[in-house]
Amino acid sequence: MSKTMITSKLDKCKQHCQIFFRHLFHHAPARACGLILGYAIIGAFVFKALEAPNEVGQKFATQNYREKCTKDLWVITDSVNIFYEKNWTHLVEMRLLKFEDDIAEMMKNGTYNRNRNSNDLQWSFSGALFYCISVITTTEFQSKTSYYSNFALAAIMADTDNNSKLAKCRHCVRVFFTHLFSHVGLCALVVGYAVLGALAFESLEQPFEINQRTSIIGFRQRCLNDLWNITLTLNVLYEKNWTRLVELRLKQFEEELLHAVKNEGYDGMAYAEAELQWSFPGALLYCITVITTIGKRKLTLI
Repeated sequence: MSKTMITSKLDKCKQHCQIFFRHLFHHAPARACGLILGYAIIGAFVFKALEAPNEVGQKFATQNYREKCTKDLWVITDSVNIFYEKNWTHLVEMRLLKFEDDIAEMMKNGTYNRNRNSNDLQWSFSGALFYCISVITTTEFQSKTSYYSNFALAAIMADTDNNSKLAKCRHCVRVFFTHLFSHVGLCALVVGYAVLGALAFESLEQPFEINQRTSIIGFRQRCLNDLWNITLTLNVLYEKNWTRLVELRLKQFEEELLHAVKNEGYDGMAYAEAELQWSFPGALLYCITVITTIGKRKLTLI
């Protein structure tokens, strides 16, 4: 290929690039689309570089928790020479409680990943790109409010009626709302709202929390019974076979915990001595938190 042909192709490429960037930076819609596309692609590379190694570590951490629990159960089983179900059940139940707390804590912290052997990473380039696009499309902009609305409100509140009875009524209403919206009145409203809200949340959420903990205790008890049956079925305890069956049952128990934490709000405290999350003090704290964290939009002058 001659040098002249190469030069002409390079010139054409430069010309097309110039036309592209000219349209990109001279037309607002094209400029906005270009910026969004560039942000999404760069963000995808950044998120992939930052999150993908952490995700791989999470997969191994989850598998290590399961393997450690399985080994501990084997040690318990091997150390009990004569199988008294009551003693064995007590020790295994304590270890299952520890395993349950570990999984629930990992899920709360966002470090849980159930499958170490899967090659599908959530933070691949396509996943990171989808996340960036979601961030862009769901970003909420603060609304602009004209300060002239204050004049409109004042005009609505103004009353030109000179009737004495209406004036007295208006005066009483004004005094009432003045005291209501004073510091004392606002404090009383906040306290009343918090107390009523706490009673409402306690009555609505506490029965559900009790039922939820009861179901988790049932999951654990079934897992415990299945582990005991596995142990009894294997007359000669070969660690490899026993470990494989126990690990499969622990994976099923994990799935039940996963569903409870994600869909039912399980907090990892399904035992009798644990305090209820939706007691009156807990519900009151929740209401106060809701009040103090409500964000108000800023008024922007035109």
